[in-house]
Amino acid sequence: MQNSHGEPPPSNPALQAYEQFSQSTPFVTRTILIVQAVSYIVSWFFDPHYALGNIPHFSILRFEIYRILLSPLVNSSLFALILAFWSFQDHGKRLEQSLGSTSFAWLCLMMGTLTNLLFIAVSFTLYVLFGKTSFLFQDSSGIWIILFGTLSMECVRAPRGSTRRLFVVDVPVLYFPFSLYLLFVLMGQGLLMGQGISLGLGYALGFASNGEDTSAIGQKLDRYLLIDSVTAKAWEDKYLNDWTNRPGWISGHAAAGSGAWNETDAVGMRLPLFGQSRSVEDGHENSISSSSSTTNNPVGPGRTLGGATRRGTTSAAEARQARLLALEKRAQESNNL
Repeated sequence: MQNSHGEPPPSNPALQAYEQFSQSTPFVTRTILIVQAVSYIVSWFFDPHYALGNIPHFSILRFEIYRILLSPLVNSSLFALILAFWSFQDHGKRLEQSLGSTSFAWLCLMMGTLTNLLFIAVSFTLYVLFGKTSFLFQDSSGIWIILFGTLSMECVRAPRGSTRRLFVVDVPVLYFPFSLYLLFVLMGQGLLMGQGISLGLGYALGFASNGEDTSAIGQKLDRYLLIDSVTAKAWEDKYLNDWTNRPGWISGHAAAGSGAWNETDAVGMRLPLFGQSRSVEDGHENSISSSSSTTNNPVGPGRTLGGATRRGTTSAAEARQARLLALEKRAQESNNL
């Protein structure tokens, strides 16, 4: 449709932004972020954490096993959604380019599932030791139980000697995820058990995949959480043939491997609080391009990411306590029936 002067109508900025995002982001990373956005929109009408959050009382005692698989996709916070786009879009893209879409999707699925299983095991152990039912109503959900794991794995696989800037401090890339986790804790988020478990899994898997961890546990993690290109190609030919033709899908044989960290162009948004990655060894401007394997990741101020936070003025701690009381009351009412 043209206007009176014969010129085409102005393009839609929102549509342009989505098309640019779709073209620059691989398939699995793009799909996860879109699901996060849909989950946030759904949260306007009801809290998805009650339905899908990994809460041990419901996941195990009520046999709602689907929570273990689906809880990483839950999001009810606009702040967490923005932060996920700022961080996961970039390092998720690099991991997907390195592993391929099939291997990366399997990694995200296994990282979230194993984190939730360990979270349940720790919660029931604490319940047995201390006898407090509140341990059974803690929630492990949101993109960050995958993000911390994949972020730590990416930093282990990145070239050594590079750094990431956390506000005004240059942190060695190997310790950046742990520093980010400590920052969340110091900002009043609490211990963040689910995210801490994911962080440890990511480190273990990163070292195992690099051949630096030769222990039995490390090798098993490498075997079950990562699939090789041959297995990925077999799955794509047998089960995922229709998906491999979708825009942004990276086949196993086309994965870049370690070359994904040699690119100087980093797609994705960044906060000004996080500086460009630099090489500690060179310390010159012409070395920045070679150490650009690690890019910036933002950190959010004092708010439980992926938790059941609302858009109001209620603090994260108050929202978490209110959700806990509601769940305990619901459990007591169901037991009295």
